[in-house]
Amino acid sequence: MKDKKLIILISTALLLIAAFFIVNIGTDKNITKQTSKNVFFIKDYSKIDKIIIQNKTDNLELDSKDNSWYIANKYKYRADIQKVADFMESIAAIQPIQEITKNREFHKRLGLSFPNDINGEGTEITLSSQGRPLIVIVTGNSRKDVEGSISNSGQYARKFDEDNVYLLEQKIEAKTDPLKWINRHILNINEEDIAVINIIGRSKSDSYKILRVKKGDKLVLEDHSGKKVKDASLINLSLTFADINIDDVFDAENSKFKGIILRPSAVIELFNGMVYTFNLAEVDKKSFIKIVVTNTSAGDSKEAISEQGLLQDWIYVIPLQVKDSLIKKKSELFER
Repeated sequence: MKDKKLIILISTALLLIAAFFIVNIGTDKNITKQTSKNVFFIKDYSKIDKIIIQNKTDNLELDSKDNSWYIANKYKYRADIQKVADFMESIAAIQPIQEITKNREFHKRLGLSFPNDINGEGTEITLSSQGRPLIVIVTGNSRKDVEGSISNSGQYARKFDEDNVYLLEQKIEAKTDPLKWINRHILNINEEDIAVINIIGRSKSDSYKILRVKKGDKLVLEDHSGKKVKDASLINLSLTFADINIDDVFDAENSKFKGIILRPSAVIELFNGMVYTFNLAEVDKKSFIKIVVTNTSAGDSKEAISEQGLLQDWIYVIPLQVKDSLIKKKSELFER
């Protein structure tokens, strides 16, 4: 009788130990083997001209052209080159520290099932060159998200065409929201290049012009009626025009903007003759802006045409506080 109880106790203990090993797959205690080989290595990242990031709900495509990156599923709008570079650098820096398992039955539990499968949970990252995938990586759960893990660091990943699962040292931030990738700066100009700022108010009293005779000169309010002007306000205004950040961007032909009147509200002219006309509208507590580009010194120069292609096909959403910073009332520029 005692032997029978002992056998039952031993069997129960063995089952508990086995269950512990299964639950804690991927922890420091239960690795398949340590690895120093980088199975995600790409020899030349400079050849990459397309990035696709896909999960079960979203799909992001980034395309490279003429040394710039564009968001294919955001009207082919410009992506932030630095953000793309940082992302590729994070891929290049992948360090698989442990090979966890070769058993595909664990893929779903570790968040590594294909995103296009039913209930797929993985994120698929494809880096391509001239239409040929250089590598396809499926990333899964962070280590902390797997029940039973005793460490919070790292992320599970595998190659698309392999069952082997690896624990990466760092998590890859693979965002599919286009707004996380857009270039949020509208203009690529220096504040000191601005020669004229012409604010077109709704009334004559709110309209004014700010001048700078040459680069390096102090900005001057053209007509200040003998009142003392806040020099800092003039500088801040020119800085704001040179560094406008946006919240979102839309195709100018988008039907949602039919009926919205974008009124000319400001014009800035650079020393090189480039002129930017800012047309604004405020709808539902949002500020919309469209920019028209011309060149007073060279007609439709290559520079102007290039700027037109980048700017005037779009309508931008800017924060209300940015709009208020751009279109200041004349009275705000005077000292009390």
